[in-house]
Amino acid sequence: MGNFLGLLVIMTILLASSGSAWRHKRQVVIQQRQPVSDRSVYARRNFAQPDVVSDIYEVYVGSSKVPAVMRSAVAILKGDKGVEGLIVLTQERPDTPVLLNGTVTGLTTGLHGFHIHQTGNLTNGCISTGPHFNPYMQPHGSPSDRNRHIGDLGNIEAMNGVANVRVMDPLISLTGVNSIIGRAIVVHEKEDDLGRGSVDDSLKTGNAGGRLACGIIGLA
Repeated sequence: MGNFLGLLVIMTILLASSGSAWRHKRQVVIQQRQPVSDRSVYARRNFAQPDVVSDIYEVYVGSSKVPAVMRSAVAILKGDKGVEGLIVLTQERPDTPVLLNGTVTGLTTGLHGFHIHQTGNLTNGCISTGPHFNPYMQPHGSPSDRNRHIGDLGNIEAMNGVANVRVMDPLISLTGVNSIIGRAIVVHEKEDDLGRGSVDDSLKTGNAGGRLACGIIGLA
C-alpha cells in the first residue's frame, strides 16, 4: 500500500510538471504571434514633431553620416509681372534652422504670402510648382503654429516695391527628409491669412491669391 501511494505521488508531480511546461510553451507561442508594431511609422514621421505622422510614404535613401558642415542654396525668382528676386538659403548643420536672406522687387506695398511649394517644375510657370510642401498632410497655418505645412513661411512685407527677406525656419532643411532642394519658393499676390480666414482656402493656401514669382531652390 505504501509503495502504491508513493507511486501515485510521483505520477501526480510528473503530470503537474508537464502541464506547467505545456502552458508555458503555449504562452510563448501566443506571445510570438502578437502583432509587431508598425515600423513604417518611422518613415512617415515628422522628425521635428514626433507625434505628427503622415498617411503617405516619402522614403529617402542616403548616408547615415551626414557631414556637419554648412550648406548653402539659392533661388532666383522670376514672374510675369515684373516681380523678381534672389533668395540665399543657409543651414549650419542638419539639426539647425534654415536662414533665408534676400530681396524681392516689383511688389505692391504690403504683405505677400511666401511659401515653399512641392515641385521645382516651371514648365507652365509658377502654377506648375504644385501645392505647398506638405508631406505630413497638415492644415495650412502660421510659421509659429505647431501643426502646419512644412512650406508655410508666412509673409514678406514690401515697401516702395521692395521686400527685404529674412526668414528663419526650423522645419525646412537643406538635407534629409524635409529637404527643400529641388523644390520652389513662391511669392504670392496677397497676404497669407495664416489659416485664420473664414474661406475654405484659408486652411489650404492661406487665401494668398495668385503666384507672382517663383524659383527653383538649388545647391550653391
